[in-house]
Amino acid sequence: MLVFNHRIMACVLLGMLQGAVPTAASGDKDSQKVSPLRVAASNISLQGSGEWLPEARQRLFGAQGSGTFRRLPGSENASDSDELVRDGRLQFEPEGEGGRTVRRLPETEKTNGSSERYQKWEGVASDSPKDEIPQPKPEDVWNMDEGIVYTRIPRTTSTIEINGKIFGNLGIYDELPDVTARLWRFSGPGQLVYRSADGREEILYDCVFPEPRPCVPMDIAVSLDGTRIAFSVYRAAHLYNRQPRGFPVEIPNKALARKGAEAQIFTLDLTTGKLVAWPHMPGSWDTGPVWLPDDRIMFTSTRAGDWPSVLGSSGWHPTLQLWMAEADGSKAVRVGPHERDNAMHPWLHSKTGRIMYSSWQIVNMLPYRGRGGLQVLFGTKDNLWWVMSVDQRGGSLEAELGAHTRQASIDRGLHTLKALHFLGERANGDMCTANYYRGNNSGGGTILCWPVEPGNVEGESPVSALSQKATFEPRGLYLAIAGGSNDIPADERGRARDPEGLPDGNLLFTWLQGYCHTANFNHFKGDVQKRKLGCDAGIYRTTRIPANPAAETNTLVVVDSPDWQEFMPRLVRSRQVATPPIKTTDSGQCLLGAASMKAEVRNYGGEGQFPDRTPCALQGCSTHGIDLSEMVKIRFWEVIPFKHRMRTSDFNGSQGIRTRILGDVPLEEDGSFLASLPCDMPYLMAGVDSKGRAIARDQVVQSLRPGELHTCGGCHLHSTNQTPKFEESLAAQNPPVILKQSSVPEWTWAQDVFPLLQKNCASCHSGDEAPDGLTLDRPGTDKGSTYWQLANNINAQHLFEPPPVDIKGASPPGRMDRPWLSKYVHMLFARESLLYWKAAGQRLDGRADEDRSNDIDFGPDHPWTLNEAELEILADWIESGVYAE
Repeated sequence: MLVFNHRIMACVLLGMLQGAVPTAASGDKDSQKVSPLRVAASNISLQGSGEWLPEARQRLFGAQGSGTFRRLPGSENASDSDELVRDGRLQFEPEGEGGRTVRRLPETEKTNGSSERYQKWEGVASDSPKDEIPQPKPEDVWNMDEGIVYTRIPRTTSTIEINGKIFGNLGIYDELPDVTARLWRFSGPGQLVYRSADGREEILYDCVFPEPRPCVPMDIAVSLDGTRIAFSVYRAAHLYNRQPRGFPVEIPNKALARKGAEAQIFTLDLTTGKLVAWPHMPGSWDTGPVWLPDDRIMFTSTRAGDWPSVLGSSGWHPTLQLWMAEADGSKAVRVGPHERDNAMHPWLHSKTGRIMYSSWQIVNMLPYRGRGGLQVLFGTKDNLWWVMSVDQRGGSLEAELGAHTRQASIDRGLHTLKALHFLGERANGDMCTANYYRGNNSGGGTILCWPVEPGNVEGESPVSALSQKATFEPRGLYLAIAGGSNDIPADERGRARDPEGLPDGNLLFTWLQGYCHTANFNHFKGDVQKRKLGCDAGIYRTTRIPANPAAETNTLVVVDSPDWQEFMPRLVRSRQVATPPIKTTDSGQCLLGAASMKAEVRNYGGEGQFPDRTPCALQGCSTHGIDLSEMVKIRFWEVIPFKHRMRTSDFNGSQGIRTRILGDVPLEEDGSFLASLPCDMPYLMAGVDSKGRAIARDQVVQSLRPGELHTCGGCHLHSTNQTPKFEESLAAQNPPVILKQSSVPEWTWAQDVFPLLQKNCASCHSGDEAPDGLTLDRPGTDKGSTYWQLANNINAQHLFEPPPVDIKGASPPGRMDRPWLSKYVHMLFARESLLYWKAAGQRLDGRADEDRSNDIDFGPDHPWTLNEAELEILADWIESGVYAE
């Protein structure tokens, strides 16, 4: 079923409606209509000078951290409309002046009806083969027939004097929001601006004038009928002046402080001017709204108070998770408890009806993605953002891009996938994302696009892919807009972000021109001063795909003032969106099922040199020496959320999260299963053998919505939609296995595992003469303790019997690498862990010592020291994350 509203709002937005009463938001939960408020006597220009009368603004918005709502043209009467906009257009800097490139839209006549023109560019995602990038149609060239809404912040154009010298190009320190500057630290204050089809501009929400206030309105989403917008206002207690590394003075660039930081969602009816402030929990962030076909809004929020996983630390704010609410903010419910490490900026995909969003994935082996050198260090964790998707109730989690490779296969593998963030969609349904290096580059890089395959299909399997780079990479991935995505100053191509599809198949985007890289003082006084331009962000459109912004014929300006940094544009239009059926259960249970144990969990090219990260860092995680036919049950772990900020010193564990075993579900004869799980519980799962030891396992945390029936064809079977049908499986004919609460205690180091090793092993493994120097009688978790020797000692070269491991790039040889925590423990599999082998009296990874010369050997015979129950405790503890208090 397709939902489409044919009303075109351009004429409405130009002032057809008269006498409408503006609505402004106070701290109350409900919107309130107010009598028309007089605008101060001073004229309101495009820069927003003038203000609401002080008492009116105070009554409506408060004094601190609030913006000013400005009426649209026509929201009062015709004469007021003329007064609200004195100058219909921004005056652009002459072309080429000051190092800026400004290319204008051609002067062409408008066509009839943007709705008709939008429908001319049609197609399905599967029509985009790998070697053929969908091209815009020249006859449908877009001439700004729809208005746009965007955010802007003042561009720093002043200079500073240091030791008698004058320095310019301070615009490089105007920081736009990105995955690092998520909730504060980005530049402010800001304005929300509507630019109409004829080039007139009106400020919708103002934090700049009449005096700067610590807030920025952004995250714009347009309703599907094109009549309303939703946006977030990010606030703080104050603005602060930046002082970059090495600077002897503060600089004039201002940013939102962490103190008092929060964000609140507003909706604005573009035809009536009615502004609605959502109910707000002080100190929380409600961000990234997106409209759904039923007129509800999905958004991201920290309301639940869960904190991210521990990888170095868990950051400085609670986790942004997916939520859903009515259009006025009421009846809010969390639909993304599985997001352990932040979700940002969802987008509703027109062709599939799924919500795409950026997801930070840093648990288990997922951060350890490099293929060369020692990877015990996880690298730049803020670059580990993927594109994920859910259905319109927040269920049926799927990976779209970034889950299986660091290098894209396109352009000879030159594109490293980093932070995949800021999503949009071309007119033919191709999804697009910015790909950038976090932190120093204002969220700018390249724009990648790809056709979305329906049916939970990610891309080529490891068997058929041409390379590891192409494994489960979307078929048809292509570079849409070139730019600099590395952590270095930008070249003449600048940086691109914020893709937004145009009706003619082109893209609207933010183009950052100039140096556009946060530099320390030494680089600032040298390299930056040699540039004609520090950094200027403006909104441009492509004229072809792929586009090189530096090529004069590839892009045209939409809005780019030398006085402002403009970004995050959204087109004000109606659009069609699919509403696919959602599988539900009559009982209200949350059911998860699979039709078979057919699997695509072996990595490309088979097992690599020991220790091989790719089976778990880049691919569905499995042991290589053990046949998958040994799996007889599916195990589920409940993921226990952190309720306060965790530091590395607060947490001892290998997976960055705490888990406890929920229970096991036996497989049917055909390999199928059906489990009833607690609704809204974040979980992980694995295929285990008859003794409950994992053979293949999931690493992405998932959850089920109330009444959800989520089924698949097999175990990470994502290269085709021609998979076994769950409806035809044995499990579909039988009642589900119900797992209500944990059936196994959460084994801990001090209370369960350490006493077990002391009792059974310390008689030999103690003192200076302990075999291999492994002492199993030292309490605690600090360096030198038994726990540290098993879970944290990667320096195996210092052992009496170092393993014959020589990792390329490691220094010195013999040092261990992930997924091994030490010589003795694999972070995910007991059957790959020497400690477990010795306790069980045999090697259990399906190999013999003589099979490979460069791995960990079982070595001399060792007595079976633990009984079956104790071995089960040890295996469960290892595979649940070697947790210690």
